[in-house]
Amino acid sequence: MNLKENIIHIRRNIKLFTKKFDLIIYSEYQSDLNHTYKITQQFSKKCNKICYITSDQNDNKKNVEKKLNFSVEFFYISSGIFRTFVFNFLKSKFMILTLTDIDNNYLKKSKFVSNYIYIFHSITSTHMCYLEDAFDNYDVIFCVGKYQFKEIRKREKIYKLKPKKLLPYYHARIQTLRNLKNKNYNCKKKIIICSTWGKNSISETLDNDFLINLLEEKIEVFFQLHKMSLNRVNKLNIDLEKIKNQYEKFTFSYEYLSPKKLSEYSVMLSDWSGAATEFAFGFKRPVIFIDLKKKS
Repeated sequence: MNLKENIIHIRRNIKLFTKKFDLIIYSEYQSDLNHTYKITQQFSKKCNKICYITSDQNDNKKNVEKKLNFSVEFFYISSGIFRTFVFNFLKSKFMILTLTDIDNNYLKKSKFVSNYIYIFHSITSTHMCYLEDAFDNYDVIFCVGKYQFKEIRKREKIYKLKPKKLLPYYHARIQTLRNLKNKNYNCKKKIIICSTWGKNSISETLDNDFLINLLEEKIEVFFQLHKMSLNRVNKLNIDLEKIKNQYEKFTFSYEYLSPKKLSEYSVMLSDWSGAATEFAFGFKRPVIFIDLKKKS
């Protein structure tokens, strides 16, 4: 984003610098709301001035308010230097987010935000798929299992960190899939492949033959790429467009499927993606893991 665009952003979002909110919800991607909306609804009962900030240009106020079932002040701040600048000056009693590593790198905590609240978007261990100090700087963390309580407390003890407020919670996305009324699926030859992102992911490791072998067996395949892969398109090892043009039963997307659409698939193939646990525990359907190196 150039200087002119940043100036336009500032003008559009001037309230972010002048107004103090009771609650701020931040989404790096619009799908983050799948994990934060339930707890946000509870907070809204005691918060009047509520602000929703997003870095996803496909996010929009109408859909956010429909999911939350209450109105918000909506701001788009992109994911570049303007976001870095904005984070320093936010004013709120509470801020809810599912973004890790706050205050560790370029995204700093604001001294005007009283409580940073982290919601897990994955049920994995705090030692898996995260940096060592990923959760050190939050004030409140909603944990999905006792193992997360133990791991965080152990780290606080070892490194003499300020104790955080840890609260028991559940995984909103898994619960949504469990509650889905239409869990029936007719076609067993319909699979979804969920790849995480990075050099050890399915999308950057396996080649065209991997997909072609499935498609030649008349299996319908949907390839779900992680949104972070958009920043690494030149690293993808599979020519997705070419295969899509050759096989009618193949589609792919960087956008996440709705729960209803996801329910149509009978099996998932995955690597180290958190989507695997959602599918397995949400629908109680099989996940086949491809033995690739751990995400680094």
